[in-house]
Amino acid sequence: MISWLQPLILLPGVALLIISTSARYEQLQEEIHHLLMEAMPLSDMVLEHLDDRVHLYRNTLTALYLSVVLFALGSLLGVLTLPMGDAVSGTVALSFTGVGCVGLLFAAAQLVRESFLTTEVLQDHVRQLKDLRGG
Repeated sequence: MISWLQPLILLPGVALLIISTSARYEQLQEEIHHLLMEAMPLSDMVLEHLDDRVHLYRNTLTALYLSVVLFALGSLLGVLTLPMGDAVSGTVALSFTGVGCVGLLFAAAQLVRESFLTTEVLQDHVRQLKDLRGG
């Protein structure tokens, strides 16, 4: 396969991650807005987790956007260095692709951390509901 093309093949998958993460971030914004408007009492743990989730989403989206930039740069520089030979263009494209993949791994780790925080909040809500029911 042509080395400058490889980073471009990853872009549709990254785009899907950006779309789904942006949607989840929007849901978090709506949740926080709703909690503010309702002035609902929340435990310190839930407030801390909401704050942590905001930062995790910001870090995730930043890493995903940087990955897109690195993949595009790798492909562009790979094409521009084609006259210098396949080895040079392949090395250039591969280096940017590798760093872009590190960004993807970081973003995935952030999303895993966020899912654990969300699970803890949901479990706390279930415990509160059980306490209200007397069970």
